[in-house]
Amino acid sequence: MSTALYDSLDALAAGIEEMGQTSPEWWQKMQHKLPEARSVNRVQWLTERLAGQTLLHVGCAGLLHTLLQPVCTRVYGLDREPMDAPDCQVVDLDRLMGPLPVFDGVETVLCAEVLEHLGNPRFLLESLKEGYPTQTLIVTAPNAFSEAARVWVHKGYESVNKEHLWWPSWHTMTMLLEVSGYAVQEFLWYHGAPPTSEGLIFVCQPQGEAVASLASSRD
Repeated sequence: MSTALYDSLDALAAGIEEMGQTSPEWWQKMQHKLPEARSVNRVQWLTERLAGQTLLHVGCAGLLHTLLQPVCTRVYGLDREPMDAPDCQVVDLDRLMGPLPVFDGVETVLCAEVLEHLGNPRFLLESLKEGYPTQTLIVTAPNAFSEAARVWVHKGYESVNKEHLWWPSWHTMTMLLEVSGYAVQEFLWYHGAPPTSEGLIFVCQPQGEAVASLASSRD
């Protein structure tokens, strides 16, 4: 087929389909250009970024919380598992019975490797935005298209934590944050070469209802 010019989108779509490819409408809906971003060591980046801050650590039952305590001014914690640390409360993050606790002086909220464990992560994000409407939100999560995942799937295995209820990608996590009322200000990969790095880091700011409504209206 020759590379003739097309005088309308419909004609272009027909021409592409004639070549056995997909339409521009499909491309616009299904294809999402990955951002160029550097890859970092997750724990090192978090400890450096959060040094000197008053932090709310959501999903705090683990080693990361212990590593953050000496570098932050103060660290509050929420988790459904009991945590032997000061300023931590037990909250079922998937079944909130009321507003989240609001701690004084919090500058940043951290959700590190926690949203993929939840059946309704949007509810938690919206609750965080309501309780902490001006604070920065940092989210880290595994990458559904990591090199490790790709290697194992070709061997007939899905290599994923058995407690995960969904598996984030750059686009799906971006959309989840947007419909929950957050705007992504910074994005990084962690551990490994992009775009098949082990995980994803999002630095976000709460936005008005217009942003959430716009995102929720997308196909």
